[in-house]
Amino acid sequence: MTRGAANPVRKVVTMLQAMQQKVTEEGEKEKKTYEKFACYCKTYSEDKLKKQTEASKAKIEELTTSISAMEGQISQLIEDLKQAQSENQAAKSAMKEATEMRERQSASFEAQSAEDTKNIQAINKAVAAISKGSEASFLQSSDAQDIQKLLTSKQDMDDADRRDALSFISGKDSYASPGVILGILKTLGDEMSKSAAEAATAEEEAQGRYQALMAAKSKEAEALGSSIEKKTMRQGELAVNLADMKSDYADTQDELASNQKLLSALGKECAESKQRFEANQKLRSEELQTLAETIKTLNDDDALELFKKTLPSTESSFLQVKVSSAMMRESALAAVHHVPHSKRLGHPHLDLIALALRGKKSRLQEDLGND
Repeated sequence: MTRGAANPVRKVVTMLQAMQQKVTEEGEKEKKTYEKFACYCKTYSEDKLKKQTEASKAKIEELTTSISAMEGQISQLIEDLKQAQSENQAAKSAMKEATEMRERQSASFEAQSAEDTKNIQAINKAVAAISKGSEASFLQSSDAQDIQKLLTSKQDMDDADRRDALSFISGKDSYASPGVILGILKTLGDEMSKSAAEAATAEEEAQGRYQALMAAKSKEAEALGSSIEKKTMRQGELAVNLADMKSDYADTQDELASNQKLLSALGKECAESKQRFEANQKLRSEELQTLAETIKTLNDDDALELFKKTLPSTESSFLQVKVSSAMMRESALAAVHHVPHSKRLGHPHLDLIALALRGKKSRLQEDLGND
């Protein structure tokens, strides 16, 4: 049978049903696409970006605390290093001062010890000469001159004894006998020997104290030097760690800002996508409802009778009369116009069909035109 013999109402209904199917399929396709995107929004936005953002915030807070603590450590280390350097310098200065003092004391002791030894030896010679009765030859020696200098310079000696001894040693007449002079010289020799021994003991003790001081200060300086070296190395390590932390802090801030920006943009895009989907769903639902109501109306017996009145009789179909698409649209449009106004008020979709049949831009017109 030719296209002219086809029922135009059934033709329109078939096309509208095809449109229903197409709209439904597009809706399902869009729903699947949206659900995938919504899943992506949830997975990437909430499960990934939000977790990364929270992790970055926690890391920044932790780094802030760590940086502050490390800066405090470095500051304290610098103060400790200054203190150690000051103490080390003080120890070295004490060692230097002690060495200089010890050298002066030692030189003074050596000079005094040499003088005391010479004088004691001279006194011993005088005592021996007087004891033997050969003082005359002794009085001509250099030892006698040394004893004269000693008697003259000695401050802690009795003046009478000094006078008698000087008179005898110088060869002058003396009121004191040789025995008295001998006693004066022996006493002087004993006192000088005792003083020399005490000076030697004091020198030995001073040398011991000096050595103990040098040992203690050397040990202190060595410990301080080792501490300074360790603190200097530690300061360098902390400075490197601090620089790494600050770099990590800056990188984390950049990452946080980037994630927050992406999260905001993605949130906006996801929200807009949801709005578009819901709007399309609503529009598609309305479109499907309109199509369903239109199909129902066209399938109504009254509409069918109206269309039959506008079409050729059944016999003409046997003559294989060819009816073009334009003629079919004109016939269908005439059928729509024959629908009573009272019924058309309750079925606005009939106006949609009329617009499509007149050639307006719509899905129905495209389907009619492509058929």
